[in-house]
Amino acid sequence: LGYSRLGTNIVSYFMPGREMIGRERNRIEPLFRDLLLEVNKNYGTNYKYEDFKIKITDDKVLNAFALGYKHITIGSQCLDSLTDLQLKSVLAHELAHLYYKDSVHNASMIFSSYVTLVIMYAYGSIVAIQTIVKTVTGQTGTLVTVASYLGLLILLPVIVLKWVSNKVYLYLSMLMNRTVEYRADAFVVNVGLKDPFIEVLEIMDNQSIVDDSFYGRLIATHPAPKLRIGALEDDLKQKNILGSLLISTPDNKLNIVDNGFQKLLLILLGVGFIWCGYQVFDYYHTLAKPKINFVYR
Repeated sequence: LGYSRLGTNIVSYFMPGREMIGRERNRIEPLFRDLLLEVNKNYGTNYKYEDFKIKITDDKVLNAFALGYKHITIGSQCLDSLTDLQLKSVLAHELAHLYYKDSVHNASMIFSSYVTLVIMYAYGSIVAIQTIVKTVTGQTGTLVTVASYLGLLILLPVIVLKWVSNKVYLYLSMLMNRTVEYRADAFVVNVGLKDPFIEVLEIMDNQSIVDDSFYGRLIATHPAPKLRIGALEDDLKQKNILGSLLISTPDNKLNIVDNGFQKLLLILLGVGFIWCGYQVFDYYHTLAKPKINFVYR
């Protein structure tokens, strides 16, 4: 569901961003329309301005992100401190994430966290009802007790599995995110905006503090700006070889992102169903065992 348009639209409502005001729209719309003409010519697409929804966040640093199939969010600092060509190159980079559907994977991960919260709140409600019944009546109702144990039996393994798989997904997702940034940068070059985008990366490099520790590199969502600048200056040679095993890159023309990623998710889902099924079987199998009382004399 997180990969569907419905799921990504639900996520978009919870993400930061407001509607553009007049002056922002008057600046962004012609730039984006011109960009779409260039993309349609180079990539054979049929994009129209009305296909996309652009929002603004009032950030004090340069920031922009794409989400789902059609949402682009631009930080107001981009409008305040960037030239038209620089702003257009940022829009091109975010459009690349929509074109390659990188932003759909991120939206699905956010959506999955909502599902976990719903499960946890549902179980918390069951426990709360049990507590209220016990307080009011002085004893725990059988039906409520059974319901609470069933909730623990079914929901807790799902929550645990979700936590584990989310960690695995997180590290893989960050690895893939760093890889697709190079591909999105290549998209910017292909629409003729290489130089202004390098200027944007240089501004980001001056503003950002990069955690160069092992864990910092492991969970980084983006490569360091200097690495991206180097990749652009070196004709986009791939800087993240391991990530290219799971996603297509500027040097890897095989478009395996969807198939490879979906296979990985299906494997995780299958393991989850098997594990939860085993937990249910083991619980009832244990209940069915006869109890033996040993008497010592």
